[in-house]
Amino acid sequence: MDAYYGEYRRDSLVRNAINALGYFSTSGGFDIVLDLVDPQGLDEDGINQKLEGFRGLKDFIDGVNKAVGLDMAAYTAVVKSRIYGRAGFEIIRAADGTPERLLGRKVDRANADWGSGLRPRLAESDGHLLGFSFDRDAKAFEPEEILWFANSDIEGDFNGQSDIEPIFHQLGTRRFLMHEAFKETAKMLWAPWGDVRVDTGPASEDEARKMINAVKNSIKPGTWMVHNQDIETKTAEIHGDIDALVKILEAVDQDVIGNFKVPRFLLGREKQLNRATAFAEGQLFLQGPIKDIQKWLAREIESQWYDMLTKIYFKKHGGDVAVKVKHVWRP
Repeated sequence: MDAYYGEYRRDSLVRNAINALGYFSTSGGFDIVLDLVDPQGLDEDGINQKLEGFRGLKDFIDGVNKAVGLDMAAYTAVVKSRIYGRAGFEIIRAADGTPERLLGRKVDRANADWGSGLRPRLAESDGHLLGFSFDRDAKAFEPEEILWFANSDIEGDFNGQSDIEPIFHQLGTRRFLMHEAFKETAKMLWAPWGDVRVDTGPASEDEARKMINAVKNSIKPGTWMVHNQDIETKTAEIHGDIDALVKILEAVDQDVIGNFKVPRFLLGREKQLNRATAFAEGQLFLQGPIKDIQKWLAREIESQWYDMLTKIYFKKHGGDVAVKVKHVWRP
């Protein structure tokens, strides 16, 4: 299992934060808006009147979007790109070339030579996209066969950046605190540490070991132990500093939450909820990180998806591509 995907699966804070980004950026739905490629000096009424002639294009794209579940694909793209840095969907087409399904394909961060996931293949000369490899097949898909999303693609290599990478080590600390440190501290608070001395007398080594194991196995906190052997016990009150552990965990949690820029109250990590503060933080969240994600999604969908659908429509019905399609998220 991919290490970053493993953190998403088992860490509730990571999963809830990434899911919140996906939900709030796509749950409102979207509309498509047509615009003329060349308005030719027309006023607003003239533009609207001319666009009425392309209502068939809008109905066609709306129908395809519904058929392939573009809304769910957008949500999945946000979640997977935050985990792996990228997300890809194979475009399954009907006989006439119209997309009828978006099939989510596995992506991974493994080396391209032995990784089994979907990976972009670039030209060495100028870095343009040649296609995508999959399951060690270097030429599995052409660029137009894949709908691709790369998160924070600052290198321009179509691979993107994972949001889990900057906090990967913090998540290891968080897992140690939750799975080990708190467990051991709870044991210390529940029962004292004990030292037991068993006098085995003249017994042989094997018999002595059996006697010691029998006493050891019968020791349980809060129960009586009955025996006929000479046993001496000592207890020591050793208590872990659970308050210090809680402070460390809160500091780690804050680092994780700050990395995803999701308000604490949406993740159930706000101790005292102030409605005015929560409203202000919620608005900043929607107008900041969520709007950035929506802009990124819209840009990729328009350039890869709507441009392709527009060409398919005009190829079927004739004429030049006279309009461009915009992806508009609802509030």
